[in-house]
Amino acid sequence: MGIEMESKSNIEDLVRDFFEAGDRQDSELFLQSTHAQFRVVASDYPAPGQTSVISRQDFAQLLRDGKLGGEPRKIEFRSIDSIGENAANVRVHLAGPSLDFENTMSIVREEGKFKVIQDHARVAPRAD
Repeated sequence: MGIEMESKSNIEDLVRDFFEAGDRQDSELFLQSTHAQFRVVASDYPAPGQTSVISRQDFAQLLRDGKLGGEPRKIEFRSIDSIGENAANVRVHLAGPSLDFENTMSIVREEGKFKVIQDHARVAPRAD
């Protein structure tokens, strides 16, 4: 069995909260929406051909310091694929004023709540 429709709605809400935290540079909302073992894997960042891995605590500090985020982005859900009852992969496209993002997120449910455990993002300059 997979994740029920209500759970998919909860996952969409979680993903919106996660990205809103970045858009608003809200480290508390970010920490609420992420698992203790969370990490970001950013492909082609800080330059094409490079990859960055950022821990949960480092990402929260970058938000607090105003070094990441701060620009509103439009979210387009591409897919939500369940992995049993307690996990899912989510693909989204984010369009910001200057950057586009293609993200694949790993979501897990622990103690009845979904959390983002990994965000794999490809960042590119906006092409329009």
